[in-house]
Amino acid sequence: MPEKSSKKGVVLLATILLILLLMGIVSLFLNSSHKLQQHVKYIYALNETHLLSYSIAKYLKTIKLDEEGLFYASQSAIPLTLQNTQIMLSIDSAQNRINFFNYKEAMKKSSEYSSRFITYLGLNKVQNPVAFTALAKEFQGVDEHDLFDEYFLHTSQHLTTLQLKKTFTFEDEYAPLDINFLSYEQLLLLFYDANSFALKQIAQHLHIYKSFNELPFDKAYLTKLRLKQRLGHFTTKTSIISVDARIKSSYFSSHITLIYDLKKDTLLRYKLLGVKVTD
Repeated sequence: MPEKSSKKGVVLLATILLILLLMGIVSLFLNSSHKLQQHVKYIYALNETHLLSYSIAKYLKTIKLDEEGLFYASQSAIPLTLQNTQIMLSIDSAQNRINFFNYKEAMKKSSEYSSRFITYLGLNKVQNPVAFTALAKEFQGVDEHDLFDEYFLHTSQHLTTLQLKKTFTFEDEYAPLDINFLSYEQLLLLFYDANSFALKQIAQHLHIYKSFNELPFDKAYLTKLRLKQRLGHFTTKTSIISVDARIKSSYFSSHITLIYDLKKDTLLRYKLLGVKVTD
């Protein structure tokens, strides 16, 4: 009897182990199947996002934004439904940020630009603006993170209040800069010898300027700007816009940015910032 009982125990143990093995195989298969399904969804989401970027470009072609329309469109996000997909569009001028590397060269040539940059840093509560300015003039890195790292190595100070990317671009510059979309800080940096009251008036954006003659500068200063050919860096009409699009469908969400040429009604480029597939 004990021998038969022992054999039954071995058979039972073997059966349990086999069942556990089969359960493991099934679980592994189901897990692999789920991963494969998610991967297929991800590829489909990428393709859908790519197609939607061109649908957004077609939409931009139909709305025909002028300077005033663009300004008001830039004040809040626009809800849009395309192909049963919800999209939130944030539209702005792409000609609204100073090229950092060009400004760096201007600081090396002119103390006026350096002085205004130090003022700008002070407004952003940088503890050692002179040291930061010195580093910025000789900067050889790629973006603001490289510059911040250099500043920390020299001063052991973290920069928590300065957001250079709101003022400068470290990538493509779309020139000339549109005065109607510049902040007070940007105007201070660019018009270093202008009356600050006039710059504040422009930055309030209570009026869409259609020509340089409408700017609240006196005639002598405008003449000075023209003689030094400084107005060539500016415009009062945007031709290239940036679009931030947040896409949400039943099974994925994605985030892209587009650069669109209003004059040519052409999508210049788009950049994928992220795709997330929902379970």
